[in-house]
Amino acid sequence: MKTDFLRVLLVGLGKVGMGYDINAPKNQILSHLKSIITWEQKTNIKCEIIGIDPRPETKKDFNSIAPNGIWLNSINEARNLKNVNLAIVATPISTITQDVLDLHRILDIRKIVVEKPAAKSIKELNLLKNLEYEGTKLLVAFPRPHLESSLHIKNLVKSYGKSQNWEIKIMYGGTILNILSHFLNLAEYWFDEFNYSLHHFDTNGNLNAEFNSKDGRIKIITKNYSKINDENNFIEISGPVNISYERSGRKIYVKSSSSNLKGIDNFLDCSSDIEQMIGISGSNYFNWALGGELGVTKISSNALYESIRLADSINEV
Repeated sequence: MKTDFLRVLLVGLGKVGMGYDINAPKNQILSHLKSIITWEQKTNIKCEIIGIDPRPETKKDFNSIAPNGIWLNSINEARNLKNVNLAIVATPISTITQDVLDLHRILDIRKIVVEKPAAKSIKELNLLKNLEYEGTKLLVAFPRPHLESSLHIKNLVKSYGKSQNWEIKIMYGGTILNILSHFLNLAEYWFDEFNYSLHHFDTNGNLNAEFNSKDGRIKIITKNYSKINDENNFIEISGPVNISYERSGRKIYVKSSSSNLKGIDNFLDCSSDIEQMIGISGSNYFNWALGGELGVTKISSNALYESIRLADSINEV
């Protein structure tokens, strides 16, 4: 059903909720709040934005960015809201599952986008999965599968069929739940489902892990090189064609002896996509709220489950 109005509830006004785009370059869209406002301007669909954060200092910035929005300091304060089309929950990992459960209990919201990784344990993930049995649909806010560059790689991999073997090496800084989960999510989008197999710590105390598909065609090796995300994360894909996904996806190289690269350039500069990836993925979430197709990544994602299982195994949180 067509509409010219969308009521969006944004829970959490921290970095990804709002902060990343405060005093940032004009073209950058790395927060959910700016994503909503940019989509409203592009589509001329009026958005009523209700922002929720317990920290009083967030109110000033929220009101400055969304002057017609409503700021509340708790989910409980939103209990009388009606006809909320979409909720986006972008609170810390420590509370995000409980925040989603509280939101579901207090309000009748049928479509919720949960900031990755959605849960810090398999137990919490299963609680979120249970909400779907009650008629609430959840998407996890992994933005990279929504990017054109990711679709290029997916189509390139697909063009070689289902019989090829692939090895994917992921080098990352930061934690499993905050950073590695992004790239395992991408690997699932590009290839297929896989399962966590083993892990060990090297002599420097860095985590190494391995994941494999059931048919043995896909092997994923991950290595943590730093406790801090420096945005130099990269993926090396080896198979019928070799792909380098560098600087967290800002630069992509395709290396092949074949003259036919099946629709993908030898080099892709994707810096602008990465700097706007919350805006790009947000457009899909808002279209979903208005009746569009349920997109990636569902709460039932196998890569999400395996990421959290690895984090559980080393007691990351």
